[in-house]
Amino acid sequence: MGRARLAAFGMVALAASVLCFKLGIWQLRRHAERQATYKARAAALAMPIVDLDTIGGEVDVWRRVRVAGQFDETRQMIVVNRPLGGQPGVVVVTPLRTAGGSAVLVERGWVPTTDATAVDLSSMSEPGLLTVIGVVRPASEQPARVGGAQWPALVTGVTPSMVQHRFPYALRPMVVQALPTGDAPAVPRRFEVASPTPGPHFGYAIQWFAFAAIFAVGFAAYAWRHGGPDRTRQQSAPGEPGVENGE
Repeated sequence: MGRARLAAFGMVALAASVLCFKLGIWQLRRHAERQATYKARAAALAMPIVDLDTIGGEVDVWRRVRVAGQFDETRQMIVVNRPLGGQPGVVVVTPLRTAGGSAVLVERGWVPTTDATAVDLSSMSEPGLLTVIGVVRPASEQPARVGGAQWPALVTGVTPSMVQHRFPYALRPMVVQALPTGDAPAVPRRFEVASPTPGPHFGYAIQWFAFAAIFAVGFAAYAWRHGGPDRTRQQSAPGEPGVENGE
């Protein structure tokens, strides 16, 4: 193989090896960030339940809270396209009006549907004064798009500040995921908060580092086989100087 072509292959292999190594470093950083996030989440979940009515400001995400009030079932929202175990479904969000006059958006739970949008809420009423035990969820990762002006509103995510204009009363700057209790209805289905998991990033980092090694070691072996001294020089006759083997 010509030296120029071998050098070109070497540059490509080096670039690929460096890129894979950098991707491995990035995955290690993502792993560290995920670990820190889930440690904070586990710590918040382990804290005692706080009465939301006694707190005037914001509450840390994943903190367990208790809030009393009455659901305003005339202004509910349906978070569309929330499949579970391969089954299409939605999440029902209902404002819980408190004694102070404001309201808290509560994720009442998951409902299976045929098209991941339409759901009949008339059979899912929770009337009267009640107490909700739940956790403060993080803000939606995507902008909440509201479809139409009718109720229930179809949304892609729930962020109180983005839907405040639809309500005649103030919304607390949080969304509470209702946890299952003994008196909770079967539908909407409520869930416990999933336990933190380490995630796949560390495994991905190992894979990228392995790819980096494969490119580097693989090229070195290939170069030695095709461009080593025994391949780049011809054997000369006895007593004659060696001649470069130009391909």
